[in-house]
Amino acid sequence: MKFILNNKEYELDLFDVDVMENYETATLNSAEKMIEMGKSEDKCQKLSDVMKIGCDIIFHFFDNVFGKGASENIFDGKRNYKLCLKTYKECNEQYKKFAVKNLPEELNPILSNLGNKQNYINARKKKMKKYKAKNEMNVVQHS
Repeated sequence: MKFILNNKEYELDLFDVDVMENYETATLNSAEKMIEMGKSEDKCQKLSDVMKIGCDIIFHFFDNVFGKGASENIFDGKRNYKLCLKTYKECNEQYKKFAVKNLPEELNPILSNLGNKQNYINARKKKMKKYKAKNEMNVVQHS
């Protein structure tokens, strides 16, 4: 699958089980770190500290998914928090399109045999809603 990140193209074979597992792990890890950052008792005194931590989390995500040094290439060596958030969101939107449209179709033989295709799709939607709700609640509490 081709990902367009900050107007640059990156290839990622999400049908490769190891690549998919790595993507999912990196996504969960970055989400957990962002949530932890919001809940942290050790609040940063400066907004720039929060922005640096946020950029670091997103850089770590891209380096884990696309390879060491990918974040440097994606962001041209810049640490712009708004650009980091925008690019991270774009990446996740592109992944969702793949997972919702392509993956169930490719998994159809397995899921149909198990009678679980709709359960799989519903579980993914439920997981995403739960994740979004948790993040929105966290943002509201710390705004």
